[in-house]
Amino acid sequence: MNICNVFSTHAGHLNAHKTDLLSFRMGNDQSAAEQMKTRRSLDATFLRQFSLYFHYFYLNLLNFYFWTICGLSKYNIFLRTISHGTT
Repeated sequence: MNICNVFSTHAGHLNAHKTDLLSFRMGNDQSAAEQMKTRRSLDATFLRQFSLYFHYFYLNLLNFYFWTICGLSKYNIFLRTISHGTT
């Protein structure tokens, strides 16, 4: 899973909507049921990939903050220990 897949799926999603509009204007014989099926499939794929990417990013962010806070608190305890001379 990478960001390129997410954006390429999004582009496909937008193209499907554009195709729907063009076929509606030109009176294409593709049925409305097929159009809805294609659009729903692309919507589901895009949402699934975006959701996975967002959760991956969010969990990495939480992990970064967790370790930063733990690291700073340990560093702070270390400094206080040195400055007060207590163990």
